[in-house]
Amino acid sequence: MITALLIMLHPSWTPVSVMMAKVTNRHGKLYLDMSDAGYSYEVEKPRAKAMKLESLDPLAYEIISMLIRETSILRNDLAKTGDSKASLLFLPYGKVFGKSKVVAPILSAASGFLSGKNGIKNNFLWIGSVYPHLIKSGLSAGTISFKKIRNTEGVLEWFRTKSLRAVSRKLGNSEKVVLQHYIPRALLDAWNTRMIRRFQNLWLSVAAANEEFLLDVTDFASLADLHAFLRDVLQMHGPTGSPLSELLHQRFNSLAGGNSESKANEEAHLHVAISKGALSALYSYQATVIDLGLPEDILDKQDILTGLSPRHFLVLADLLQSRLPVDKNPDYAACHDAALRFVANPANRAKWVGLLV
Repeated sequence: MITALLIMLHPSWTPVSVMMAKVTNRHGKLYLDMSDAGYSYEVEKPRAKAMKLESLDPLAYEIISMLIRETSILRNDLAKTGDSKASLLFLPYGKVFGKSKVVAPILSAASGFLSGKNGIKNNFLWIGSVYPHLIKSGLSAGTISFKKIRNTEGVLEWFRTKSLRAVSRKLGNSEKVVLQHYIPRALLDAWNTRMIRRFQNLWLSVAAANEEFLLDVTDFASLADLHAFLRDVLQMHGPTGSPLSELLHQRFNSLAGGNSESKANEEAHLHVAISKGALSALYSYQATVIDLGLPEDILDKQDILTGLSPRHFLVLADLLQSRLPVDKNPDYAACHDAALRFVANPANRAKWVGLLV
């Protein structure tokens, strides 16, 4: 259970690397470390034959430090006898020749407890029998596994950033491996189809703006859905962004709250400071708001003086995340990548949580 939770918090860690994680190296140096950037922990990735250092989520730090603290006496006893298991983070008990003693963690046992695939028929313990509410929520035997947890975290990261590079960084794999094993091809196809359909609906809406059959030729079931789509694209595309966006604002400006007084600002431009600091603040704000799942009324609540709402910043982040990776200026793309790396550190997002909650 603890292994599954740690993988949810840090998907780049595999089940083996977590279960066989060590407290100290052969020289006695702790793998749990603290620096100006916060707490970090180092685990071994057997396939890569390398150690993986990662900044810790606050909850992950609490779990790991608690395990080290609560097993310190047992660990010292093992060390006195020269037992190599003294350096392991997890020290489970098992029966050896009828006697209870510390044994090395067994991946198959942990996987069976989590999935319940083989445990039910053999009358073994599984997570659903410990937490019955999981079954009531639809998580029956075979629906949870370490692999599915990592896959889910990868897909969520892709939806949040729309970036394969961000997913590969999150999971600790190459972009090729992410495409082959973590992001389902059907999902990529569905997303690309959605983006194409949005563009088609945008063209159709502009072309048939004054026609009675506008709703019939687009993909929407009601005028409310159509208006919601148009408000969204009006926020994402400024009136001077392209000839199409100019026509869009001319024909549907009323949906965005536009009136005759706004004509003086039609040539206005949005100036954004493209720097690592500015993008890091914006992207981490966006990620925190999405993680918190703030209600619609909060997202649309406008500041009295500026007229800005949280949704404006979310839309701006989406716009920049779509534009900067392909910008001609390599410095902008570098700032974008640096900001994504900043957001990947849970400790940086935690600072926003304190301000928003």
